[in-house]
Amino acid sequence: MSKSFMRYLDTVIEGGDLRPFFTEDVELVVHGMPEIVRGRDEVATALDAMHGAFDGGPEPRAIVVGDRNAAAEAVWVGTHTGTFAGIEATGRQVRVPYAVLYDLTEDGISSLRIHGIHAGLMEQLR
Repeated sequence: MSKSFMRYLDTVIEGGDLRPFFTEDVELVVHGMPEIVRGRDEVATALDAMHGAFDGGPEPRAIVVGDRNAAAEAVWVGTHTGTFAGIEATGRQVRVPYAVLYDLTEDGISSLRIHGIHAGLMEQLR
């Protein structure tokens, strides 16, 4: 799973299709946002929308991968060029540290829990 997970991280940074890395019933929890997103297509669409709202993306800082879990610490760096959480493009530069905790199965990533990015982005965009 660690090789597959590392390919996933490369795909996140390169902006590719994340669907193949997720289980069918994957869940996405972004702390600070009220809803949990469920399902391969829905999670990929939600992540694509977030990435699409910024010209830039993650700069990885630390990655730990185990048999059933992984964690990544990164800094989201970019320019706000699209709508994020109802906020139209501001053109502001953002730099937000955040962490993602993952649950891994033989079939792929079954859960992503993102900490810090929503609050950090909202603070810098308001």
